[in-house]
Amino acid sequence: MKKIVSFISSMFFTVLLLMMFAISIAYATFIENDYGTDTAQALIYQAWWFELLLLVGVINLAGSVVRYKLINRKKWAILMFHLAFILIIIGAGVTRYFGFEGSMHIREGESTNQVVSEASYIDLKASVNNHEVRNLTKVKFTPNTSNYYKETIEIDGKKLTVENEIFVPNATETSVPDASGMSQPSLVQMPASSGETGLDAFTAIITSGNETRKVNVFGRNGAVSQPEVVTINGINLSIAYGSVVRELPFSIHLRDFQLERYPGSMSPSSYASEITLKDPGASIERPFRIFMNNILKYEGYRFFQSSFDQDEKGTVLSVNQDYWGTLISYLGYFFMALGMVFTVFSKNSRFQKLVRLSSNLQAQRQIVKLFFVGILLSGLSLTSNSAFAAGNSAAKKKHIDAFGELLVQDHQGRIEPVSTLASDLLRKIAKTDNWDGMSAVEFFLEMSANPDKWKVVPLVKVGHPDLAKTLGASGGFVSFRQMFDDAGNYRLNDMVQQAYNKKQTLRNKLDKEVMNVDERVNICYEIFKGDFLKIFPVPNDQRKTWVTSSTFPETAKKEEVDFARNILSLYYQSVDEAETSGNWSKSDENLGYIKKFQRTYGADIMPSSTKISMEIFYNEWNIFGKLAKIYALLGFVLLVLHFMLIFKSGKGLSKYITIGTILIAVAFLCYTLGLLARWYISGHAPWSNGYETMIYVGWATSLSGFIFLKRSPITLAVTTLLAAIILFVAGMSWMNPEITNLVPVLKSYWLVVHVAIITASYGFLGMGALLGMLNLVLMILRNKKNNQKISFTILEVSYIVEMALIIGLFMLTIGSFIGGVWANESWGRYWGWDPKETWALVTVLVYSIILHLRKVPGLKSTFALNSLALVGLSSVLMTFFGVNYYLSGMHSYGAGDPPPIPSGLYVAIVVVIALIIFARRAEQKNGDISDPDDVQE
Repeated sequence: MKKIVSFISSMFFTVLLLMMFAISIAYATFIENDYGTDTAQALIYQAWWFELLLLVGVINLAGSVVRYKLINRKKWAILMFHLAFILIIIGAGVTRYFGFEGSMHIREGESTNQVVSEASYIDLKASVNNHEVRNLTKVKFTPNTSNYYKETIEIDGKKLTVENEIFVPNATETSVPDASGMSQPSLVQMPASSGETGLDAFTAIITSGNETRKVNVFGRNGAVSQPEVVTINGINLSIAYGSVVRELPFSIHLRDFQLERYPGSMSPSSYASEITLKDPGASIERPFRIFMNNILKYEGYRFFQSSFDQDEKGTVLSVNQDYWGTLISYLGYFFMALGMVFTVFSKNSRFQKLVRLSSNLQAQRQIVKLFFVGILLSGLSLTSNSAFAAGNSAAKKKHIDAFGELLVQDHQGRIEPVSTLASDLLRKIAKTDNWDGMSAVEFFLEMSANPDKWKVVPLVKVGHPDLAKTLGASGGFVSFRQMFDDAGNYRLNDMVQQAYNKKQTLRNKLDKEVMNVDERVNICYEIFKGDFLKIFPVPNDQRKTWVTSSTFPETAKKEEVDFARNILSLYYQSVDEAETSGNWSKSDENLGYIKKFQRTYGADIMPSSTKISMEIFYNEWNIFGKLAKIYALLGFVLLVLHFMLIFKSGKGLSKYITIGTILIAVAFLCYTLGLLARWYISGHAPWSNGYETMIYVGWATSLSGFIFLKRSPITLAVTTLLAAIILFVAGMSWMNPEITNLVPVLKSYWLVVHVAIITASYGFLGMGALLGMLNLVLMILRNKKNNQKISFTILEVSYIVEMALIIGLFMLTIGSFIGGVWANESWGRYWGWDPKETWALVTVLVYSIILHLRKVPGLKSTFALNSLALVGLSSVLMTFFGVNYYLSGMHSYGAGDPPPIPSGLYVAIVVVIALIIFARRAEQKNGDISDPDDVQE
């Protein structure tokens, strides 16, 4: 018995449980992607064995507390951290078995106290002689599971058994002959091609005494169905399948539903329900406004704004009752965060021990002292990209700048300067930030004012050589006119249709480029037509719509219509004349009329002049594009200098390393200013989409290098290179740098905290991976001549790797659970096993395993730590990229078939495996470097 207890509480068993749990939930995300959420829930998340795994995990945690003597004043921070997870699992169990979720639908002017359950039930009601017995069982039926159900009811001394024979989704009833030739009802699934949506159904076999009946029961998750009634052995039985109705002791009255859209757009900005809570028993009648991230709490129930009716006359509220489950889980989150913080700062923690070990090494070598001074960063010009051709007058430049400040409404309703629109369009058409000495603004104005001239200019980028040859592209560019034959037929028509008809995974590079060129041609066409210039606010329009001159409504006043229809023509004509005469005063005057019209009818939604100027400056600065190159250069040079210092002593190198460090510090300052500028311009934290998250991760990666700079100077070189790679990825064509509006659910302070922490953790984990790879390279290069010096560096970097992984793991864990709080406060569910949050948990488990392996005999070594730090990054990449594009879920960015896996990924896997193998062989040859625990403090 002692051996069993010892094994259950051992670190080896802990690691084994973590691996089983991680593999299970990771596998569940692929089941969900292929077979649906219900199947994943039935097979994994709500399976008995999965709950048993969690229970064993609680026992293991409790046993670890005793085995490792965590009930100790010196270890109270670690004790708090581990007990927190016991609370979290208990809270999840309370939610699972005692919580209730449902929805309430209310029309304007009506009241209701009925909530339809989210879960499905089989509801049995048996009655005999006015005596009724009810059995209500929660079930999860799916087409891909066994769907076993069996219940027995006793009533008036009689037993009645109900079990299911078959479950059919989207079913219909048909007749088939039985063995005697009699017609019997049977269930069949309606074909998907029929376009009909029916109810799900199962066949119930009812047995009582010597009698047996079969009945088909229809129902659906989220809907209350009509019961099937049957009489057997003198018992009247009703069977219902689907959601059930819970009646609340109070009611909700909907006074008004309000939907706000972004100006000139159909995209919702926010929606809210003006309700009145009515509780006659408590003599309460209280008005309340429910909207996203603002919930109603009453009598243990919480009401969330979920959705609304298409006619905008009704609301759908999510209803949640889980007071104790939420309280216990939140308490666990609090203790977890508190334990992690104290674990980092407690003098008896592993993290502080690593700090002391690292400090001891510092005393053995000369520290490179850094002086951060405010110098100008070489190569980082803050000047505008607007390079004007020789001979252009200052008047023209002034007018182009003024045109760039003209406001326009984009397709999502955001008001932005023409500078932003022009920059986005030029990048899409020509894949460049300026054109032949012209700024994006001048380029856009020229195309709008002189369509005929620009239709023959080769400006549409064609990246595929075969397509370029087919179209007769010159220097990789083709003109708009070249895209049509002499008869006016579009030359790409058939190729575009063929490309779109293929599955995404079957599209080759030519197909993708055909689609890209088609998009660029269509953008040119819309510029020539003036479809992008939504610069005229519609007077007295409730939706705050801005339109083009050709779509200005006839219902407006005649003078307003005449102005909008004619001013652009007059303006373009004056621009043409100014190009010849050099006199831009008339153009300035006409542009001033347009801006005055905007101020008169659209001032209430126009951004301030300061924000407009900042956005134009941000566009022209192109800070992140420039920093990608600067970071790559500085990081590479600094890394080379550090390698030279490792293999060859030299005081002169230290001077250049100090200079490089200062330059990187200035670049980081510019990076920070760029992020702050984007935050100010967009009005929300700059990590709400793929592009913004990438540049934020790059910033966090760069910051992590400075945090560990003093302990290992080479860390800054590695993180600078990693930040450069991230910035280059962010600048790729599939990352959209466009500043957009937020959907309602993202307008939450929880978003700012959740995403900031969780994505910042990627910077530390990425740094740990790259430093681990560096150490593997150093292990391969280690020999008898340089053994002492390289071993010293490997050990020093290993301390940084482990500290980085600890910080990254803590931040990722806290950020993930803050995301749970955000979800719970937004729609009443703090953990829904969405693939994104599931893979975030997988990543937490992966790094928990890596950091706990040092406690497993035979697995603690610098080689194991560095190898796993590198391999562990794959879980981060899956969480950040893989889920978004290869798995279904509310966090997914991709739509339809997933894109093919990049071939470079396979190359990277081979390189990593080869690196680990060669490093292991070198370690076996030269001897393993002492484990950090073996170094005396």
